[in-house]
This record gives sequence, C-alpha cells and structure tokens, in this order.
Amino acid sequence: MDIKKALYLEQDATYKYHQVKIYQPGDIYQYDNGEEEKIVFLDKGAALIQAQGRDSDWISHDLVTPKYIISLENMMTNVYVPSYLIYRVKFVETSKMYIVNREYFLNHLYLNPLDFQEFFESLGIKYINKTRMVAVSNERPLIKVANSLFAIIYTLHPNTQIKLCELPSYVTQKFISEYSSTGKARTSEALKLLEIMGIVEQKKPLKINVEKLSSFISDDH
Repeated sequence: MDIKKALYLEQDATYKYHQVKIYQPGDIYQYDNGEEEKIVFLDKGAALIQAQGRDSDWISHDLVTPKYIISLENMMTNVYVPSYLIYRVKFVETSKMYIVNREYFLNHLYLNPLDFQEFFESLGIKYINKTRMVAVSNERPLIKVANSLFAIIYTLHPNTQIKLCELPSYVTQKFISEYSSTGKARTSEALKLLEIMGIVEQKKPLKINVEKLSSFISDDH
C-alpha cells in the first residue's frame, strides 16, 4: 500500500500534520537538525542524499526513490541523534515530497503496521545495499564499482528481476565514483573493464547487462 494512503493524508485537508512540496532537478532541500519531529519521503521522483566531505564538497552517498524515508533517524524517539548529522537532498528528477509530523506518522504506523509493508521493504533494501558496500569497501575498484551498480539498480527496480537496465541520466560516472568511494580515474578504468566484459553494454545512457553483472559479483565471492 502507498505510504501516503496508509497515513490517510488526503483527510488532512488543512495540512495540519503534513506539507507537500514540489522540486525540480537541481533543487536542494537542506536538512536541518531542528526538524527532528518531521518524517520526509518522496511520493514521486528521485534525489541524491549528499553529505559534506573533507574539502566541504557535497558528496553523494545514497539514492532516494519513492517510498524511501529520507529522514530515517527522525523515527527514533528514545535514541540520541548526533547534532553533527547534517546532510542535504539534491533532486535529480521533478519530485513530490511529503513532510509529515512524526507523532502523526508513528500513530498510524502503530495502528496499521501491515499498511506500511512497502516502507519496511525499502528499509531492507537500504540495509542490504549498505551492507554490500561496507563488505567490499577494501576491494579493488572494479569490485566496488560493480557492486555499486548492482545496488543502484536494486534501488531503482527492487520488485523485478530485469535482464537489462538503462540507468537514468543522473547516474553519472561522478555519482558512481562517490557512491562507491572510488576515485574518478579508477572509476573510469573500472567502467572500461566492465564494458570489455560485456556488463556495460552502452555508456550514454549507461546500459547494464544485469545478468552478467550478477554473475560477475557472485563469481567474485
């Protein structure tokens, strides 16, 4: 079931418990520690979660699609959240974002847990992807880039077993480099190797043979 339907947001006609915002590609939503009582998620579109690196550059760490909770830490009511947790959301598609009062969100979650199945599944996907990336963090660039591509595809198409995937234009070499924590030059080399292996079938737009990618990752481990 759709999260916004599970929350009965259409009944909150006066927007007492939620806000709706529309963003265009390139727009920024700056997360603020003062917003700890808000749950944020997309209804449509896509965005990148970015945090500041050592040189104050904004580095992309995650991809957010509909039904993914952006401000997941705001679900916690009994656990301390470090004040230095600062990030922003950069939109890469025209997106519709919901900002919901935390108490309102949790009350509906407790009342109708089965209606939030897609939400729990999205948490599982995030956990699987992060675990995968930590597991290969010390591997050679080829392995890190291959696993990053698989994680991105799994985020975009969690419910389907696809054989070939054309990635959106915002999945650039720069994003793959940041997502995999691999230098730009090493990422470029890895993509060239994946192209030789027949895993990258096309560079612009990036088209991936998912069957070959899955086999390569499985064989490597």
